[in-house]
Amino acid sequence: MFEIYIYQVFFTLQYQSLLTQQPVIYTPVSSGNWEKNLNMVYHNLYKRLKDAFETVSVETELPDLSIIIRKRYFTSTSSDLMTTGAFSPNITSQAKEINNETPDTNLVSGINDSSISSNNSFEYYTMENISGSQSKGIIFLFHGLNEKRWDKYFPWAYELTRQTGKTVVLFPIAFHMNRAPYAWSDSRLMNKIAIQRAKKLPNAQTSFINAAISERLESSPQRFFLSGFRTYRDFCSLLKSIRRGLDKNIPQDTDIDFFGYSIGGFFSLLLMMDNPYKELDNSRLVLFCSGATFDNMLPISRYIIDMRASKSLVNYFEGQLENKPLLEKRLEHYFGDVPIVNSHFQSLISLDHYKDLREKRLAQIQERIHAITLVHDEVVPPVGVTNNLTGGFNSLKTHVDVLDFEYPYNHVTPFPILEKYQTQVDSSFNHVMGKASAFLS
Repeated sequence: MFEIYIYQVFFTLQYQSLLTQQPVIYTPVSSGNWEKNLNMVYHNLYKRLKDAFETVSVETELPDLSIIIRKRYFTSTSSDLMTTGAFSPNITSQAKEINNETPDTNLVSGINDSSISSNNSFEYYTMENISGSQSKGIIFLFHGLNEKRWDKYFPWAYELTRQTGKTVVLFPIAFHMNRAPYAWSDSRLMNKIAIQRAKKLPNAQTSFINAAISERLESSPQRFFLSGFRTYRDFCSLLKSIRRGLDKNIPQDTDIDFFGYSIGGFFSLLLMMDNPYKELDNSRLVLFCSGATFDNMLPISRYIIDMRASKSLVNYFEGQLENKPLLEKRLEHYFGDVPIVNSHFQSLISLDHYKDLREKRLAQIQERIHAITLVHDEVVPPVGVTNNLTGGFNSLKTHVDVLDFEYPYNHVTPFPILEKYQTQVDSSFNHVMGKASAFLS
Protein backbone atom coordinates (compact mmCIF):
# COMPACT_ATOMS: atom_id res chain seq x y z
CA MET A 1 0.00 0.00 0.00
CA PHE A 2 2.88 2.37 0.76
CA GLU A 3 4.22 1.90 -2.79
CA ILE A 4 0.80 2.75 -4.22
CA TYR A 5 0.76 5.91 -2.15
CA ILE A 6 4.25 6.91 -3.29
CA TYR A 7 3.38 6.41 -6.99
CA GLN A 8 0.15 8.37 -6.67
CA VAL A 9 2.05 11.18 -4.94
CA PHE A 10 4.58 11.13 -7.80
CA PHE A 11 1.89 11.73 -10.40
CA THR A 12 0.17 14.34 -8.23
CA LEU A 13 3.45 16.24 -7.91
CA GLN A 14 4.09 15.84 -11.64
CA TYR A 15 0.68 17.37 -12.36
CA GLN A 16 1.25 20.21 -9.91
CA SER A 17 4.68 20.91 -11.36
CA LEU A 18 3.11 21.26 -14.79
CA LEU A 19 0.76 23.88 -13.41
CA THR A 20 3.66 25.97 -12.18
CA GLN A 21 5.76 25.85 -15.34
CA GLN A 22 3.80 28.36 -17.39
CA PRO A 23 0.76 30.52 -16.69
CA VAL A 24 -2.46 29.52 -18.43
CA ILE A 25 -5.17 31.97 -19.37
CA TYR A 26 -8.49 30.25 -19.81
CA THR A 27 -11.85 31.27 -21.19
CA PRO A 28 -15.05 30.25 -19.38
CA VAL A 29 -17.78 29.11 -21.76
CA SER A 30 -21.16 30.37 -20.62
CA SER A 31 -24.54 29.40 -22.01
CA GLY A 32 -24.75 32.72 -23.80
CA ASN A 33 -21.42 32.49 -25.60
CA TRP A 34 -22.53 30.49 -28.61
CA GLU A 35 -25.69 30.09 -30.64
CA LYS A 36 -27.73 26.94 -30.14
CA ASN A 37 -27.44 24.05 -32.54
CA LEU A 38 -30.14 24.66 -35.13
CA ASN A 39 -30.83 20.93 -35.56
CA MET A 40 -31.26 19.47 -32.09
CA VAL A 41 -29.81 19.54 -28.61
CA TYR A 42 -26.68 17.52 -27.99
CA HIS A 43 -28.16 14.52 -26.19
CA ASN A 44 -30.87 14.11 -28.86
CA LEU A 45 -28.26 14.35 -31.61
CA TYR A 46 -26.17 11.73 -29.81
CA LYS A 47 -29.10 9.29 -29.61
CA ARG A 48 -30.20 9.91 -33.20
CA LEU A 49 -26.75 9.19 -34.61
CA LYS A 50 -26.08 6.26 -32.29
CA ASP A 51 -29.27 4.56 -33.48
CA ALA A 52 -28.39 5.27 -37.11
CA PHE A 53 -24.91 3.77 -36.85
CA GLU A 54 -26.25 0.62 -35.22
CA THR A 55 -28.35 -0.12 -38.31
CA VAL A 56 -26.04 1.09 -41.10
CA SER A 57 -25.35 -1.52 -43.79
CA VAL A 58 -23.35 -0.16 -46.70
CA GLU A 59 -24.68 3.36 -46.55
CA THR A 60 -27.47 5.09 -44.68
CA GLU A 61 -29.01 8.40 -45.62
CA LEU A 62 -30.42 10.64 -42.89
CA PRO A 63 -32.47 13.32 -44.69
CA ASP A 64 -33.41 15.06 -41.42
CA LEU A 65 -29.71 15.69 -40.77
CA SER A 66 -28.70 16.03 -44.45
CA ILE A 67 -25.91 13.46 -44.14
CA ILE A 68 -24.91 10.07 -45.54
CA ILE A 69 -23.11 7.52 -43.37
CA ARG A 70 -21.03 5.03 -45.32
CA LYS A 71 -19.48 1.81 -44.05
CA ARG A 72 -16.16 1.05 -45.70
CA TYR A 73 -13.74 -1.87 -45.48
CA PHE A 74 -10.00 -1.89 -44.97
CA THR A 75 -7.36 -4.59 -44.95
CA SER A 76 -4.15 -3.80 -43.11
CA THR A 77 -1.05 -5.27 -44.74
CA SER A 78 1.30 -4.43 -41.88
CA SER A 79 0.73 -7.37 -39.53
CA ASP A 80 4.37 -8.43 -39.91
CA LEU A 81 5.38 -5.30 -37.99
CA MET A 82 3.99 -6.81 -34.81
CA THR A 83 6.41 -9.72 -34.73
CA THR A 84 9.55 -8.49 -36.50
CA GLY A 85 11.96 -5.64 -35.98
CA ALA A 86 13.81 -3.95 -33.17
CA PHE A 87 10.76 -2.85 -31.20
CA SER A 88 8.91 -6.15 -31.48
CA PRO A 89 8.21 -7.73 -28.07
CA ASN A 90 9.06 -11.25 -27.05
CA ILE A 91 5.39 -11.71 -26.28
CA THR A 92 5.43 -15.32 -25.19
CA SER A 93 8.19 -15.08 -22.59
CA GLN A 94 7.14 -11.68 -21.27
CA ALA A 95 3.50 -12.67 -21.00
CA LYS A 96 4.40 -15.79 -19.02
CA GLU A 97 6.59 -13.80 -16.67
CA ILE A 98 3.94 -11.15 -16.00
CA ASN A 99 0.84 -13.30 -16.07
CA ASN A 100 2.09 -16.53 -14.51
CA GLU A 101 0.45 -18.25 -17.49
CA THR A 102 -3.11 -17.63 -16.30
CA PRO A 103 -5.65 -18.51 -19.01
CA ASP A 104 -7.61 -15.25 -18.73
CA THR A 105 -4.68 -12.87 -19.06
CA ASN A 106 -3.11 -14.84 -21.87
CA LEU A 107 -6.22 -14.11 -23.93
CA VAL A 108 -5.16 -10.47 -24.09
CA SER A 109 -1.38 -10.28 -23.57
CA GLY A 110 -0.10 -13.76 -24.44
CA ILE A 111 -1.67 -13.68 -27.89
CA ASN A 112 0.36 -13.17 -31.06
CA ASP A 113 -0.79 -9.73 -32.18
CA SER A 114 -0.28 -10.42 -35.87
CA SER A 115 -2.89 -13.20 -35.68
CA ILE A 116 -5.73 -10.96 -34.46
CA SER A 117 -8.01 -11.04 -37.49
CA SER A 118 -10.24 -8.17 -36.35
CA ASN A 119 -7.19 -5.89 -36.38
CA ASN A 120 -6.15 -7.01 -39.85
CA SER A 121 -9.48 -6.59 -41.66
CA PHE A 122 -12.06 -4.18 -40.32
CA GLU A 123 -14.74 -1.60 -41.05
CA TYR A 124 -14.46 2.15 -40.77
CA TYR A 125 -17.00 4.90 -41.41
CA THR A 126 -17.37 8.18 -43.23
CA MET A 127 -19.95 10.88 -42.68
CA GLU A 128 -20.67 13.34 -45.48
CA ASN A 129 -23.22 15.90 -46.57
CA ILE A 130 -26.06 14.75 -48.81
CA SER A 131 -25.75 17.83 -51.02
CA GLY A 132 -23.10 17.55 -53.70
CA SER A 133 -21.46 14.43 -55.12
CA GLN A 134 -17.92 15.55 -54.36
CA SER A 135 -16.57 16.41 -50.92
CA LYS A 136 -14.80 19.72 -50.35
CA GLY A 137 -12.16 17.82 -48.43
CA ILE A 138 -11.85 15.17 -45.76
CA ILE A 139 -11.18 15.37 -42.03
CA PHE A 140 -9.67 12.35 -40.30
CA LEU A 141 -11.05 12.09 -36.78
CA PHE A 142 -8.76 10.07 -34.50
CA HIS A 143 -10.05 8.90 -31.12
CA GLY A 144 -8.55 8.43 -27.65
CA LEU A 145 -6.68 5.61 -25.92
CA ASN A 146 -8.65 2.49 -24.90
CA GLU A 147 -11.75 3.40 -26.88
CA LYS A 148 -14.10 0.58 -27.82
CA ARG A 149 -17.11 2.44 -29.24
CA TRP A 150 -17.53 5.38 -31.59
CA ASP A 151 -20.71 6.64 -29.89
CA LYS A 152 -19.39 9.82 -28.30
CA TYR A 153 -17.69 10.86 -31.53
CA PHE A 154 -20.79 10.75 -33.74
CA PRO A 155 -22.02 14.25 -32.77
CA TRP A 156 -18.46 15.57 -33.17
CA ALA A 157 -18.21 14.15 -36.68
CA TYR A 158 -21.66 15.44 -37.56
CA GLU A 159 -20.91 19.02 -36.56
CA LEU A 160 -17.59 18.98 -38.37
CA THR A 161 -19.17 17.82 -41.62
CA ARG A 162 -22.24 20.06 -41.23
CA GLN A 163 -20.21 23.20 -40.65
CA THR A 164 -17.27 22.56 -42.98
CA GLY A 165 -19.00 20.66 -45.79
CA LYS A 166 -16.17 18.12 -45.64
CA THR A 167 -16.34 14.35 -45.28
CA VAL A 168 -15.30 13.10 -41.84
CA VAL A 169 -13.42 9.79 -41.70
CA LEU A 170 -13.80 7.77 -38.48
CA PHE A 171 -10.74 5.55 -38.68
CA PRO A 172 -9.84 3.24 -35.76
CA ILE A 173 -6.38 3.03 -34.22
CA ALA A 174 -4.92 -0.48 -34.21
CA PHE A 175 -6.38 -2.75 -31.51
CA HIS A 176 -9.09 -0.20 -30.68
CA MET A 177 -12.78 0.08 -31.54
CA ASN A 178 -13.78 -2.77 -33.86
CA ARG A 179 -10.12 -3.65 -34.42
CA ALA A 180 -10.03 -5.39 -31.04
CA PRO A 181 -11.30 -8.91 -30.29
CA TYR A 182 -14.76 -9.08 -28.74
CA ALA A 183 -13.33 -10.82 -25.66
CA TRP A 184 -11.57 -7.61 -24.66
CA SER A 185 -14.99 -6.00 -24.16
CA ASP A 186 -16.51 -8.97 -22.31
CA SER A 187 -17.26 -7.42 -18.91
CA ARG A 188 -17.24 -10.75 -17.05
CA LEU A 189 -13.90 -11.87 -18.44
CA MET A 190 -12.32 -8.44 -18.10
CA ASN A 191 -13.55 -8.13 -14.53
CA LYS A 192 -11.68 -11.34 -13.69
CA ILE A 193 -8.50 -9.84 -15.12
CA ALA A 194 -9.11 -6.56 -13.31
CA ILE A 195 -9.40 -8.42 -10.01
CA GLN A 196 -6.14 -10.24 -10.74
CA ARG A 197 -4.44 -6.95 -11.60
CA ALA A 198 -5.70 -5.27 -8.42
CA LYS A 199 -3.93 -7.95 -6.40
CA LYS A 200 -0.59 -7.08 -8.04
CA LEU A 201 0.75 -4.40 -5.74
CA PRO A 202 1.40 -1.61 -6.23
CA ASN A 203 -1.55 -0.83 -8.48
CA ALA A 204 -4.51 1.52 -8.67
CA GLN A 205 -7.39 2.48 -10.99
CA THR A 206 -7.97 -1.08 -12.20
CA SER A 207 -11.32 -1.81 -13.84
CA PHE A 208 -12.93 -4.17 -16.33
CA ILE A 209 -12.85 -1.24 -18.79
CA ASN A 210 -9.06 -0.87 -18.82
CA ALA A 211 -8.09 -4.45 -17.94
CA ALA A 212 -7.22 -5.61 -21.46
CA ILE A 213 -5.09 -2.66 -22.53
CA SER A 214 -3.41 -2.45 -19.11
CA GLU A 215 -2.45 -6.13 -19.21
CA ARG A 216 -1.13 -5.80 -22.76
CA LEU A 217 0.92 -2.66 -22.13
CA GLU A 218 2.38 -3.86 -18.85
CA SER A 219 3.56 -7.12 -20.37
CA SER A 220 4.83 -5.47 -23.58
CA PRO A 221 5.03 -1.64 -23.49
CA GLN A 222 6.45 -1.77 -27.03
CA ARG A 223 2.86 -2.30 -28.13
CA PHE A 224 2.18 1.41 -27.64
CA PHE A 225 4.63 2.24 -30.42
CA LEU A 226 3.75 -0.75 -32.59
CA SER A 227 0.00 -0.14 -32.62
CA GLY A 228 0.58 3.53 -33.38
CA PHE A 229 3.00 2.80 -36.18
CA ARG A 230 0.70 0.21 -37.67
CA THR A 231 -2.05 2.83 -37.76
CA TYR A 232 0.48 5.20 -39.34
CA ARG A 233 1.10 2.68 -42.11
CA ASP A 234 -2.62 2.07 -42.53
CA PHE A 235 -3.21 5.81 -42.91
CA CYS A 236 -0.50 6.01 -45.57
CA SER A 237 -2.06 3.10 -47.43
CA LEU A 238 -5.51 4.70 -47.35
CA LEU A 239 -4.06 8.03 -48.45
CA LYS A 240 -2.38 6.39 -51.44
CA SER A 241 -5.64 4.70 -52.47
CA ILE A 242 -7.41 8.06 -52.38
CA ARG A 243 -4.72 9.64 -54.54
CA ARG A 244 -5.11 6.81 -57.03
CA GLY A 245 -8.82 7.60 -57.30
CA LEU A 246 -10.01 4.30 -55.87
CA ASP A 247 -12.84 5.93 -53.90
CA LYS A 248 -15.55 7.30 -56.20
CA ASN A 249 -16.96 9.48 -53.41
CA ILE A 250 -13.68 11.23 -52.64
CA PRO A 251 -11.81 13.21 -55.34
CA GLN A 252 -8.18 12.32 -55.86
CA ASP A 253 -6.93 15.82 -55.09
CA THR A 254 -9.01 16.29 -51.95
CA ASP A 255 -7.60 18.29 -49.05
CA ILE A 256 -6.63 16.28 -45.97
CA ASP A 257 -7.21 17.71 -42.47
CA PHE A 258 -7.29 16.26 -38.94
CA PHE A 259 -9.29 16.45 -35.74
CA GLY A 260 -7.34 14.61 -33.05
CA TYR A 261 -8.61 13.91 -29.55
CA SER A 262 -6.37 12.72 -26.72
CA ILE A 263 -3.90 10.09 -28.00
CA GLY A 264 -5.50 10.52 -31.43
CA GLY A 265 -4.20 14.08 -31.30
CA PHE A 266 -0.72 12.83 -30.44
CA PHE A 267 -0.93 10.58 -33.50
CA SER A 268 -2.29 13.36 -35.72
CA LEU A 269 0.44 15.74 -34.62
CA LEU A 270 3.05 13.12 -35.54
CA LEU A 271 1.51 12.80 -39.01
CA MET A 272 1.59 16.57 -39.47
CA MET A 273 5.22 16.74 -38.36
CA ASP A 274 6.36 13.77 -40.47
CA ASN A 275 4.28 14.73 -43.53
CA PRO A 276 4.45 11.29 -45.22
CA TYR A 277 4.75 11.44 -49.03
CA LYS A 278 4.71 15.25 -48.61
CA GLU A 279 0.93 15.03 -48.94
CA LEU A 280 0.16 17.15 -45.88
CA ASP A 281 1.83 20.42 -46.87
CA ASN A 282 -1.46 22.32 -46.57
CA SER A 283 -3.22 20.18 -43.97
CA ARG A 284 -4.68 21.66 -40.81
CA LEU A 285 -5.03 20.06 -37.41
CA VAL A 286 -7.36 20.70 -34.49
CA LEU A 287 -6.16 19.15 -31.24
CA PHE A 288 -8.87 18.62 -28.63
CA CYS A 289 -7.73 17.62 -25.12
CA SER A 290 -4.38 16.87 -26.71
CA GLY A 291 -1.06 18.35 -27.76
CA ALA A 292 1.27 17.53 -24.85
CA THR A 293 4.37 15.39 -25.13
CA PHE A 294 3.92 11.84 -23.88
CA ASP A 295 5.70 12.46 -20.58
CA ASN A 296 3.26 15.26 -19.76
CA MET A 297 0.20 13.03 -20.11
CA LEU A 298 -1.23 11.38 -17.00
CA PRO A 299 -3.38 8.52 -18.33
CA ILE A 300 -4.00 6.63 -15.06
CA SER A 301 -7.77 6.24 -15.08
CA ARG A 302 -10.36 3.49 -14.74
CA TYR A 303 -11.28 4.34 -18.32
CA ILE A 304 -7.77 4.43 -19.84
CA ILE A 305 -4.95 2.43 -18.19
CA ASP A 306 -4.13 1.45 -14.63
CA MET A 307 -1.06 2.44 -12.60
CA ARG A 308 1.08 -0.62 -13.37
CA ALA A 309 0.58 -0.21 -17.11
CA SER A 310 1.41 3.48 -16.92
CA LYS A 311 4.56 2.78 -14.92
CA SER A 312 5.62 0.15 -17.44
CA LEU A 313 5.23 2.64 -20.31
CA VAL A 314 7.09 5.40 -18.48
CA ASN A 315 9.99 3.11 -17.56
CA TYR A 316 10.22 1.69 -21.06
CA PHE A 317 10.35 4.99 -22.93
CA GLU A 318 12.66 6.59 -20.38
CA GLY A 319 15.04 3.71 -21.03
CA GLN A 320 14.73 4.19 -24.79
CA LEU A 321 15.53 7.90 -24.60
CA GLU A 322 18.66 7.27 -22.53
CA ASN A 323 20.26 5.53 -25.52
CA LYS A 324 19.64 7.96 -28.38
CA PRO A 325 21.74 6.18 -31.03
CA LEU A 326 19.92 2.89 -30.41
CA LEU A 327 16.51 4.59 -30.41
CA GLU A 328 17.23 6.35 -33.69
CA LYS A 329 18.43 3.09 -35.24
CA ARG A 330 15.23 1.36 -34.18
CA LEU A 331 13.05 4.14 -35.54
CA GLU A 332 14.96 4.09 -38.82
CA HIS A 333 14.20 0.38 -39.10
CA TYR A 334 10.45 1.06 -38.98
CA PHE A 335 10.13 4.40 -40.74
CA GLY A 336 12.76 3.56 -43.32
CA ASP A 337 10.24 2.44 -45.95
CA VAL A 338 8.04 5.51 -45.48
CA PRO A 339 9.32 8.36 -47.68
CA ILE A 340 10.12 10.88 -44.94
CA VAL A 341 13.53 12.22 -44.01
CA ASN A 342 13.20 11.37 -40.32
CA SER A 343 10.26 10.64 -38.05
CA HIS A 344 9.61 13.05 -35.20
CA PHE A 345 8.20 10.33 -32.93
CA GLN A 346 11.08 10.48 -30.46
CA SER A 347 10.67 14.25 -30.10
CA LEU A 348 7.09 13.82 -28.88
CA ILE A 349 7.97 11.40 -26.09
CA SER A 350 9.69 13.86 -23.75
CA LEU A 351 9.51 17.63 -23.44
CA ASP A 352 13.24 17.84 -22.73
CA HIS A 353 14.61 15.30 -25.23
CA TYR A 354 14.98 16.20 -28.93
CA LYS A 355 13.59 19.63 -28.08
CA ASP A 356 15.41 21.42 -30.93
CA LEU A 357 14.17 18.88 -33.47
CA ARG A 358 10.58 19.21 -32.23
CA GLU A 359 10.46 22.99 -32.01
CA LYS A 360 12.13 23.47 -35.39
CA ARG A 361 9.41 21.39 -37.04
CA LEU A 362 6.57 22.90 -35.00
CA ALA A 363 7.72 26.37 -36.07
CA GLN A 364 7.16 25.32 -39.69
CA ILE A 365 3.57 24.18 -39.12
CA GLN A 366 2.45 26.30 -36.15
CA GLU A 367 -0.05 28.34 -38.16
CA ARG A 368 -1.83 25.15 -39.24
CA ILE A 369 -2.45 23.87 -35.71
CA HIS A 370 -5.17 24.96 -33.29
CA ALA A 371 -5.36 23.33 -29.85
CA ILE A 372 -8.44 23.39 -27.61
CA THR A 373 -7.78 22.30 -24.03
CA LEU A 374 -9.88 22.15 -20.86
CA VAL A 375 -9.01 23.55 -17.44
CA HIS A 376 -10.05 20.41 -15.53
CA ASP A 377 -8.42 17.93 -17.90
CA GLU A 378 -6.05 15.95 -15.67
CA VAL A 379 -5.09 13.41 -18.34
CA VAL A 380 -3.68 15.99 -20.78
CA PRO A 381 -3.24 19.09 -18.60
CA PRO A 382 -3.48 22.45 -20.42
CA VAL A 383 -0.02 23.51 -19.27
CA GLY A 384 1.49 20.36 -20.78
CA VAL A 385 -0.10 21.38 -24.09
CA THR A 386 1.08 24.99 -23.95
CA ASN A 387 4.59 23.98 -22.87
CA ASN A 388 4.87 21.81 -25.97
CA LEU A 389 3.04 23.84 -28.62
CA THR A 390 4.24 27.32 -27.66
CA GLY A 391 7.85 26.24 -27.11
CA GLY A 392 10.50 27.44 -24.75
CA PHE A 393 10.21 31.16 -23.90
CA ASN A 394 6.97 31.26 -25.95
CA SER A 395 9.04 31.01 -29.12
CA LEU A 396 6.16 29.42 -31.04
CA LYS A 397 2.86 31.06 -31.92
CA THR A 398 0.63 27.99 -32.07
CA HIS A 399 -2.91 28.97 -31.10
CA VAL A 400 -3.96 27.28 -27.84
CA ASP A 401 -7.41 27.88 -26.34
CA VAL A 402 -7.88 26.89 -22.71
CA LEU A 403 -11.60 26.63 -21.94
CA ASP A 404 -13.69 25.94 -18.87
CA PHE A 405 -17.29 24.71 -18.81
CA GLU A 406 -20.19 25.46 -16.44
CA TYR A 407 -20.80 21.83 -15.48
CA PRO A 408 -18.83 18.84 -14.14
CA TYR A 409 -16.67 17.36 -16.91
CA ASN A 410 -13.40 15.52 -17.36
CA HIS A 411 -11.05 14.36 -20.08
CA VAL A 412 -13.01 11.21 -20.88
CA THR A 413 -16.41 12.92 -20.84
CA PRO A 414 -16.16 16.55 -21.95
CA PHE A 415 -19.83 16.56 -23.03
CA PRO A 416 -21.87 14.39 -20.64
CA ILE A 417 -25.31 13.14 -21.69
CA LEU A 418 -27.17 14.68 -18.74
CA GLU A 419 -30.44 16.53 -19.04
CA LYS A 420 -29.60 18.45 -15.85
CA TYR A 421 -26.84 20.30 -17.72
CA GLN A 422 -28.40 20.17 -21.18
CA THR A 423 -28.22 23.90 -21.89
CA GLN A 424 -24.63 24.25 -20.70
CA VAL A 425 -23.46 21.14 -22.56
CA ASP A 426 -25.14 22.34 -25.77
CA SER A 427 -23.39 25.69 -25.48
CA SER A 428 -19.95 24.21 -24.76
CA PHE A 429 -20.25 21.58 -27.48
CA ASN A 430 -21.27 24.14 -30.09
CA HIS A 431 -18.53 26.50 -28.96
CA VAL A 432 -15.80 23.86 -29.33
CA MET A 433 -17.10 22.51 -32.63
CA GLY A 434 -17.63 26.02 -33.94
CA LYS A 435 -13.99 26.89 -33.26
CA ALA A 436 -12.79 23.60 -34.77
CA SER A 437 -14.96 23.89 -37.88
CA ALA A 438 -13.98 27.50 -38.50
CA PHE A 439 -10.30 26.55 -38.40
CA LEU A 440 -10.79 23.52 -40.68
CA SER A 441 -13.04 25.26 -43.21
